[in-house]
Formats: sequence, C-alpha cells, structure tokens
Amino acid sequence: MKLTPAQRNEIFRKVRAILVRYWIDLGFISIHVSEQTIYIRGSLKRLAGVPEQLSGAVVEAMFAEIKGLRGINHVQAQFDNWSGSVSAGGWNPRDAVAVSNWERMRMASAGKPSTFEAEEVSDPQS
Repeated sequence: MKLTPAQRNEIFRKVRAILVRYWIDLGFISIHVSEQTIYIRGSLKRLAGVPEQLSGAVVEAMFAEIKGLRGINHVQAQFDNWSGSVSAGGWNPRDAVAVSNWERMRMASAGKPSTFEAEEVSDPQS
C-alpha cells in the first residue's frame, strides 16, 4: 500500500507525539517517513529538566507504540548514544557517560558567539 503525502504527514505527526509523550528532545532527532517505513536517527535523550533517565525498557515501550501505528510495517532507528534494535530490542546506552555528537559540537563551540550574537568590534580609527 503506497501512502499518500497526507498519510505520511499524519504518521510523522503521530511519531512526534509519541516521542514528546516520552519527553524525548526532538531537537536531536531526525524522523523520515517513506512508504511504510519510519526512519529515526540522531541522539536519543530526554528534554532538559526531566529528572528520569531513559532506560532500555522505556525505549522499547516507545518503539512498541511507534511500530503499532497503522500503515507502518517497518521502523528503523540509529542513534549515536544508544545501541539496540527496534525489532530485537535490547536497547542500552552506548556507555555510562554517553556523549552524543550533538553535545560534542556544543562543547567544542562553547564560548564562541552564535549566529545571533554580535561580536564587539573596536573602531580602528579611535
């Protein structure tokens, strides 16, 4: 069954709603819906300020909900800070202090002005 663009958008919306219900930070996740497959990749982490850490059981429950969406036959996930499989389960953080690629980039750019911050420049003629 080929999904229409409207159906793909609705599935995309439902996946985002499930992730939000589990307090997943969507800023670190990429979601793509193609035909009957959902692709999710990035860094799987909770929103800042959420006290509970993610566990393998929570990740598996989250993917069980996503796999149960109507019109979806496959879910593929690849995270830089978690290992496991949507079909086989066994989700585990990659290490005790899993630092995602996104966090590494943030740390590397710490103290540098962002695109939206003006850098103070002195007038060379004064």
